[in-house]
Amino acid sequence: MNRALLNLCALLFFLSSNNIISQERHNLEIQSQYPKEKRQFTVHLPESYKSNTYKSYPVMYVLDGQVAESYVPAVTRIFADRDRAPEIIIVTLPSLGNRGRDYTPKGKGDDGVTSGGANQFLNYLEKELIPYIDKNYRTESFRILSGESRGGLFALHSFIQKAELFSAYFIFSPALYHNDQEIIHRLQNFLRSASDLKCFLYMNIGNEGDIFKVAFDSAWETFKEYPVEGLQLNIEVLPYDYHGLTSISGQHHAYSELFSNWRTPFEIVQNQGAKGVVSHFEKLSQRYGYTVKPPEDSNNSYGYTFLRRKEYDVMLGLFELNVKLYPESANAYDSLAEGLEALGKFPEAIKNMHKALEVVKDSDPNLKLYQEHLQRLLKEN
Repeated sequence: MNRALLNLCALLFFLSSNNIISQERHNLEIQSQYPKEKRQFTVHLPESYKSNTYKSYPVMYVLDGQVAESYVPAVTRIFADRDRAPEIIIVTLPSLGNRGRDYTPKGKGDDGVTSGGANQFLNYLEKELIPYIDKNYRTESFRILSGESRGGLFALHSFIQKAELFSAYFIFSPALYHNDQEIIHRLQNFLRSASDLKCFLYMNIGNEGDIFKVAFDSAWETFKEYPVEGLQLNIEVLPYDYHGLTSISGQHHAYSELFSNWRTPFEIVQNQGAKGVVSHFEKLSQRYGYTVKPPEDSNNSYGYTFLRRKEYDVMLGLFELNVKLYPESANAYDSLAEGLEALGKFPEAIKNMHKALEVVKDSDPNLKLYQEHLQRLLKEN
């Protein structure tokens, strides 16, 4: 195991053991028609889901969920906390007992019962699970499918069958050798006729046996031979990682590539202010295919940075942007009031604190601080 992966594993262990990555989880099941059986899954909600009732979230669907749920929420939480990616909803799908059936495309020798049921599983995702999640949770249209080994085989199968169902595919150490690499021939046929996919695909392999590597290399050559406009492709070999580990480091790498340039660069904020922030996220919206609003916490953090630097025009623009984008946020009004206070504009600051106390919830841990802030302003006015 390489040093980077060791460091990542150590960090994930620290976070999980200290309950830092704890998220609200819903263990659920639905009656499926593909086939007729009950299917279980777990929904992991991001930290802000309950408090930010006006916010919707991208969704990541993770195969082999009984294993992946130990580290995937940690990776996504770390990125979101550092403003390097959006918060997301994670849906983990356990594969106990049905892995061979659900994750393998039907081919020569597959009976559809113990193997070869990938089309049925894809129907379950498209027609039952995704509609259920979209109906019961606040979701965006941006979806990620993540799978390892046979799960990676299924992810590539899904990409070929219904590329538009997911916006991004994370494929780790895929078992592409299944049925004498039949999926490689299907990939070739698909890429020959595909156009403007508007899709992200990450695929990796570690230090694994020839049975994995030969098929992986064939897929890699196929992608190079048939490039498709709009497909953001990232393929890498992880020579120090073995089968079963590539998904851990791969989640980090794929997430980094998918959400590169998420945070507005400091220079843009400093030189262009709130207009630069808005322009940056308009470009991200075009890239990801859904409306991405500048994150409240990021705007707030930058606002206080420029308040400390006494660059008041930039500061005020950022705080005003938050009030415009997040009119239900008491914190947005409180921050704007603090900025106006620094400028000596006490009547306007008081007005914003009254607004903060109008929208704040009784359960908000900052309620008392907002009340004290208003009282201080009234005394100073």
